[in-house]
Amino acid sequence: MLERIMREIPKLATVIVGAERDSSYDITETGAADMVREVADAGKQTARKAQGKARRTARSARKVPGVALAEGQIKGAVASEGDLAIAGYDKLTAAEVIERLADISQIELAKIDVYERRHQDRSTILSKINALRGQEPWPGYDELNVEEVHAVLSDSNGARVDAVRAYERSHKNRAGVMQATEHETAHA
Repeated sequence: MLERIMREIPKLATVIVGAERDSSYDITETGAADMVREVADAGKQTARKAQGKARRTARSARKVPGVALAEGQIKGAVASEGDLAIAGYDKLTAAEVIERLADISQIELAKIDVYERRHQDRSTILSKINALRGQEPWPGYDELNVEEVHAVLSDSNGARVDAVRAYERSHKNRAGVMQATEHETAHA
């Protein structure tokens, strides 16, 4: 893409210089406007592809043990209230925050932990976060939706199914995952 843009720059410059000499210059007749639009559209497409690739790379990196925790801690160190997974966090009581903690990922727990320590430092919230922090059944588990967890469970042994069931009970408690663990236990 960069090579294409670099090839087009001299053509655009020639058109512009020629237009400055000729007072009857009409951008629609030179094709320069079309070229600019093409280059802009290509740049947008390239940016979208790069963004998608960055998301996939980040998701893959989270599958490495410890990366999710480190990511959450780093994000929490610079987070504002609006960056947290719990809307209106600073206005909530400790009890209201605690009610919402079980539904969030390990990354978000780590982020809230650091944020809470920097701001209000409420021991009840920090204790609950500590209790909820745990080893995911496998690295990257929190990033998966119900269908993805089910697909992994279909090829798993009883120990992994038990680990998923225990983790789900204390964290997300997603009905679809719980049903999948029951199904795999029944057919094991």
